Amino acid sequence: MAEQPTSSLIVFLDIEKFGERSDGVAADLRESMYRIVGEALTKAGIPGVRHVEDRGDGLLILLPDAGPVEVIGAFVRDLESLVRHRAASRTPAYQMRLRVAIEHGFVRNDGNGWISRAINTAARMVGAAALRAAMSDHPDAHVAVIISDDLYHEVVAQGHPSLDATRYREVVVQEKEIDARAWVHVPYVGSGSGARPRPADPPGNSVIGNQVMGDQHISGDFTGMTVQMPFPGAP
Repeated sequence: MAEQPTSSLIVFLDIEKFGERSDGVAADLRESMYRIVGEALTKAGIPGVRHVEDRGDGLLILLPDAGPVEVIGAFVRDLESLVRHRAASRTPAYQMRLRVAIEHGFVRNDGNGWISRAINTAARMVGAAALRAAMSDHPDAHVAVIISDDLYHEVVAQGHPSLDATRYREVVVQEKEIDARAWVHVPYVGSGSGARPRPADPPGNSVIGNQVMGDQHISGDFTGMTVQMPFPGAP
């Protein structure tokens, strides 16, 4: 039976050019993605991870108890710092860059997984041409973020000291059924672009345990909470 809708922040992550990697490289990228995302959530103090769904080349994360300032601000900054720190110890073939979409809306579980228009919108945003272009325009960036128009105007543009609205660029997302405004932000664009580099944070202990891959699910431990994720490729 389907649950009643509940409000949640929605985070979609996607590894750039994942399909071009060999199986060995892909496995290393996925392990790094799980470890880094879990550590970034912990470092940012994000509570109440409700659900983490494996998407093969990325993750869908539902954060019903998290505040948007912490997710758009601290989580994104910590995520970027950790991905950048990883890059220093990897050869070019093993480099990882992440596209991130953040949306807010009602979600519900239909017994097989989480569904909603907001989830669909986030999925279209993370694959949007405008976000891909931002990555191409900043080859030294490790993370690029796109947020919904509502989150920009209701959160980022409200003058919170940890969020710089001037670093977001308005774009239009036209992907399949979605035609909407959104805002793109590249947290770190490297010294070559004139930006001042942020110091890399040292790696900490991951909050994600070993992945156990069975016939149906992968188990992961996010901030002390075990979640079930559909096996990669499952609908």
